[in-house]
Amino acid sequence: MPCEIRGCSIKTNLNNQIFFRITASLILVFSIGGCLRFKVSNLNPALVSKIKIGEGLNLIEGIIINNVITNIPLQVPLDGDKVFVTDLKNSFIKVFDTNGSIEYILGTPPQKNLQKIKFLPVKFGVIGTIIPGNKDDLFVQNRMNAKDQFPKLPGPNQYQKYSGQFDIDEEGSLPSYILHISKKGTVETILGVTGANSEPFRYIEKMYSFEDGELFVYHRHAEEMILSHFVNGELKSSLKEGSLKIFSEEDSKKYKIKLESMIPHSSGKYALVVFSYFNKTDGRFKFRKVYRYLFNSTTPEAMLKEIQDPSEYLFSVKKNGDFYIWETEDNGNSVKLQLHDSEGNHVDNLRLTFTLPRGQWRETYTDAEDNILSVRTKSGHLELYKWK
Repeated sequence: MPCEIRGCSIKTNLNNQIFFRITASLILVFSIGGCLRFKVSNLNPALVSKIKIGEGLNLIEGIIINNVITNIPLQVPLDGDKVFVTDLKNSFIKVFDTNGSIEYILGTPPQKNLQKIKFLPVKFGVIGTIIPGNKDDLFVQNRMNAKDQFPKLPGPNQYQKYSGQFDIDEEGSLPSYILHISKKGTVETILGVTGANSEPFRYIEKMYSFEDGELFVYHRHAEEMILSHFVNGELKSSLKEGSLKIFSEEDSKKYKIKLESMIPHSSGKYALVVFSYFNKTDGRFKFRKVYRYLFNSTTPEAMLKEIQDPSEYLFSVKKNGDFYIWETEDNGNSVKLQLHDSEGNHVDNLRLTFTLPRGQWRETYTDAEDNILSVRTKSGHLELYKWK
């Protein structure tokens, strides 16, 4: 009998040791996971370029209206050592070096060019989004002036005001083409909805360019949002809101589902698509989901992330497939970018803290090289920063 009791005691002790080791291991694993989840790396803004705001072709011509500076772009594309600044007042694109000196101007030369600044003559209407290509070329959204003649197109009137499910106010909006301009200032292609020399875009929300000759355009056409992928002026593939089966699945009976954004990956094979879900009974936000969709597909390849906080949203997609979720902190004075890998796992956090006054900072965005950039106006200058 004593031997049996002793054997039971030894066995119990061994079980306890195994239990404690497993528990300790699990605690360690969860602790490491928690550290990864809540660790935050602070980035600092490094000044890339500082350009003077004032009067003259060689400066950024800011205009003060009701104590607010206007004619200053929210985003400033950076391509190597070139900074592209739109001048809406004069329909110019001014190209500066990173030292703030004017290199040349795209647009119609004025009658008097006393400073003898180099012009590459291009006739613009109202300039919209601009995005650098890969060979010193440029894609420019060119909105047509009301006085300009639109090409006659078959079918219904493409300029009529549609009523639909979107919240975008298009009052006074103008159709636009995308001009592909070479480094010599030559218009290589006039791009429309279905490719070169086709009907104009009605509304463009965002443009992306990663490889030579490639362009992604997130736009609206015939009451639906579309992400179109163009290669050398030809429409290669697309994702169309009206074709996405997510709106007819089981969740649609319980929630009102709204497409929020489509962001392409640089490979051109897929895009991350975000939907917001609202309760049908009271209209309250419930969550948003991030899906991966292959181009020309109607069903998602994978659901990568469910976001519960309405203030968090998809910010950008990196070359390696990782993506950022934007989280506003401290009443907007700082931002935490949650880094997720290509499968949606939360792997890191980056914090961007803006020096006060916050109102000097205009917009934060990423470029084709995964740089995180911010624009600031301070002491009569436009400043471009890269977060490192």
